[in-house]
Amino acid sequence: MDANQKLTNTLYFNTLSDTLTNINDLLNYGKKLLNDVVSSSKITKEADKVLILWLRDVVELIHGLLCLYQGQSFNNCKVLVRSLFEHYLNFKYVFKDDKNIDIKLRSYRYFQLMIILNDYNNMLRNPVYPSKNFNLTTMKRDYPLYEADMKQIKQEITSELYSDLYNDVTKNFKYQPNKAYRQLFDKNPIQWYTLTNPSIKSISRLANYLDEKDLYIVFYKSYSKIIHAGNALNGLMLNANSIKLKNFNQPEEMMTSLCFMIALITKIYSLYMKYFSLVDKNYSDKYSTINEDLSNILTRWNMIEQIMTS
Repeated sequence: MDANQKLTNTLYFNTLSDTLTNINDLLNYGKKLLNDVVSSSKITKEADKVLILWLRDVVELIHGLLCLYQGQSFNNCKVLVRSLFEHYLNFKYVFKDDKNIDIKLRSYRYFQLMIILNDYNNMLRNPVYPSKNFNLTTMKRDYPLYEADMKQIKQEITSELYSDLYNDVTKNFKYQPNKAYRQLFDKNPIQWYTLTNPSIKSISRLANYLDEKDLYIVFYKSYSKIIHAGNALNGLMLNANSIKLKNFNQPEEMMTSLCFMIALITKIYSLYMKYFSLVDKNYSDKYSTINEDLSNILTRWNMIEQIMTS
């Protein structure tokens, strides 16, 4: 190994180590934010529980990202960053203009209950089910359990807590809890945010509504290719004299994807902290903006990519 290669390896592993430290710091801070609320008396209504569960999911994604970075599976990190972007849009939609926050959060919970109930209805009553590959014995054995779950969900979605949403979806979307839908709202597919804004029926429209169209195009659509098996041709590395397969741990677009990831996490944390009135000067000092340490890490990743692709 020549001196240049040793220098590159040292730069690579030092940069990776510093990156892991930053992600781990964000992970631990997310756990702290969860604990600060769960262990206090700040949970007073159903909407609070939804927001806590959202942040818990975000923290779990950060843990997954940390594991992928530790394994140097950089390309696969983009799959989880894509999920982070969806969470960010959810948070931003709920807090847009600081209006109707409670009903927006309850709409998310209500919509998830509708999806679960719809899946049960389809599985147990739609003539399409069970398919030839479905285990009939398992279905018959678990039927009483499904029926009990369905009964409980029906009671919840028709309860006083969700009466405003129930009246709205049965009237405006012609929803019937006892009906088996092949697809929820067959001829007019919607998302949870459609319940409070009927004009937004897809994540692309949500991004437009929140003025995040550029991020949707540059990151979300691009990273979706990895999920949907549309990124295979990116596995080649071309130069003037040869064609070869890229290494599985080849860092690509690290500067942009890592910066995007950190920005999403810090914005989500800030919205969560604002909602629960959490104040932490240390957080503001370190995470409210991309700090000097992270900027240095991003610059080093850019240098490493240039060296490895030259």
